[in-house]
Amino acid sequence: MTAGLLRPGQSCWRVERASRVALMVDASAYFDALVRATARAERSVLMVGWDFHTEANLRPSDDGGPPLTLAGHLNAITAANPELEVHILCWDYSPILLMERELLPLVQFHWKTDRRVHFRLASNHPVGASHHQKVVVIDDRLAFVGGLDLTIARWDEPSHTPDDVRRRLPNGDPYGAFHDVQVAVDGDAARALGELVRRRWAAATRVHLEPPIAGGDPWPAGLRASMRDVDVGIARTQPAHSVYAPVHEVERLYLDAIAAARDRIYIENQYVTSHRIERALRERLAEPGGPEVVLVTPRTQSGRLEQVTMGAIRARLVRALRAADREDRLRVLCPVVDGAEVNVHAKVMIVDDTFVRVGSANLSARSMRLDTECDLAIEAGPDDAASRQAIVELRATLLSEHLGAVPSAVRDAIAEGGLRSAIDRLGGGRRALVPLDVDDAPALGVEVPDDVVDPEQPLDEALVRHAVPDEASEAGARHIVWRVAVAAVPLALLGLWLWTPLRDWVSPRHLAKLAAPLRETPIGAAGATLAFALASVLMIPLPVLVVAMAILYGPWAGFAGALAGSVLGACAGYGIGRAIWPSAVQRLAGRRLHRLLHAVERRGLLATAVLRVVPVGPFTLVNLVSGSVRLRFRDFVGGNLIGLTPGVLLLTVSADRVVRAVRHPSAESITIALAVVVALVIGTWWLRKRLARLGGSDR
Repeated sequence: MTAGLLRPGQSCWRVERASRVALMVDASAYFDALVRATARAERSVLMVGWDFHTEANLRPSDDGGPPLTLAGHLNAITAANPELEVHILCWDYSPILLMERELLPLVQFHWKTDRRVHFRLASNHPVGASHHQKVVVIDDRLAFVGGLDLTIARWDEPSHTPDDVRRRLPNGDPYGAFHDVQVAVDGDAARALGELVRRRWAAATRVHLEPPIAGGDPWPAGLRASMRDVDVGIARTQPAHSVYAPVHEVERLYLDAIAAARDRIYIENQYVTSHRIERALRERLAEPGGPEVVLVTPRTQSGRLEQVTMGAIRARLVRALRAADREDRLRVLCPVVDGAEVNVHAKVMIVDDTFVRVGSANLSARSMRLDTECDLAIEAGPDDAASRQAIVELRATLLSEHLGAVPSAVRDAIAEGGLRSAIDRLGGGRRALVPLDVDDAPALGVEVPDDVVDPEQPLDEALVRHAVPDEASEAGARHIVWRVAVAAVPLALLGLWLWTPLRDWVSPRHLAKLAAPLRETPIGAAGATLAFALASVLMIPLPVLVVAMAILYGPWAGFAGALAGSVLGACAGYGIGRAIWPSAVQRLAGRRLHRLLHAVERRGLLATAVLRVVPVGPFTLVNLVSGSVRLRFRDFVGGNLIGLTPGVLLLTVSADRVVRAVRHPSAESITIALAVVVALVIGTWWLRKRLARLGGSDR
């Protein structure tokens, strides 16, 4: 492989020196190092992530007792050091993930952790994006980066024993084997990552944190440095948003590394859905005498929804790669232990014996362009034998875990015959890498464009692009002006929400106070419901309105009013879209949109319900587009009832109980509030599973 992959400003943000680098395989190693390192923190612990959970299992008990949780550990280190401040920045997640997240994380961290643990949610990103970076920085002297969030269902050991009783959720339920990789760096590299996290904190909270002044060394005892005195490239993805320009360093570094490979490319990744990455790999596979390519990925995607969306894209891309592989140089494999699959969550790339990268970025379109990501990369020079050996050892360690062989045997087998030969020779035991089967990949039943399921741009832009095809005529172009004028209205409302005092004024408590007089008028609840519908059309966020209705009318009347208002608001948006946009859509629709319309016509009810489960765009925008494409009104109403009911029910009832517990705090009120929330979470989870089964039976 040619040198010079790490180019600041192009394939990476910066290249900084680290005196020590440690590569940790699986969460048991990372969490143990993190616990030890944060216990040595003097002034500052900075954390950014996709998810945090107060009950995250950092260190299970060997005697069956309770594990060390994230909240418990944060309380211990802040109690031991009165000068320590902990700042945690978590993505303000999409409602689609409600069943998988800790309920009300702001409240949970406030209740369960010390006042010097500052937890905030970050929502400063484009529509449909997420904050996916996973970085922990201690005193600007040590940093951890990789694929692991400090949340539940992550802890596991390299043995991945199928029935390991230590893999338990907070409610006691087991979860499956989980594989991931994390990297630790110190020195200037850690300081640069501290700067990155402080920039993220300032952008999300408008509060600027000062770099800490600390003299100690938080590097944990027992963590062996894999490399010493090396340059570390920091590669990011950052979408265009507000004053920030787009950054595509993660993608550029992937493409450059694939192009530079001579002998072998080894990748572990949760997803394989990026068309740009697939195209680059396909071109290398089509070359005579090109490099071997081994992709290790999970056998199934997590959950029914991911299987029929991301899984379907992966199946198409893997088929294309295999079709291009004329010299049998490709392997797409999945790890299993005693027949049970291992969830591959790692984001690792090793090229030849000279390049390694570990980080948060998946091989998905959104990780390349839309989400925030952070990867670390090291390129060993021709005279850096120690770093080259460390890269060889990491690849051998990863494959030895999957194949049930010792690392030295894997290393020798690769040196003798290459990656494919080593895997074929050493596999076949109780631990094995089996080929990914894409022949029976499930499908959604409705044709949805890839860049809506796995977008590389904000979803509102993707939807508009599919509604206006390239072959639009000059006459159709005149209608675009009218469409832009119509679109400017919701965009202006969104701007008022984001950049004026309207956001502070429109709060659940304030709206409930304004609407309180309606309870004493003849129109009563009907007036509140109509006001709810109008407010939703004006793009006031639906959760705010639902909670306000719960505060105003209580749980059950509030639920009925909120659901009715949501459906009425959806119907109003549908009517506006149908009245204003149909002629333009009909003139400009290309073959792709016609196929989508035909599919929706046959499965309209399911399609609408999925629109309320998949976060394809703002509530009002989805309603306008549904009307513009003339989705059957009966299916639109029914799909909204199915898709909106779980979330509205959960918000109204839980909001009412939480408000009661806050107003009249007691052991009884708090217990009832928690019990109601748990019961509703379980009920909503069951309903979502039922919807998924209906979707599967309708394929």
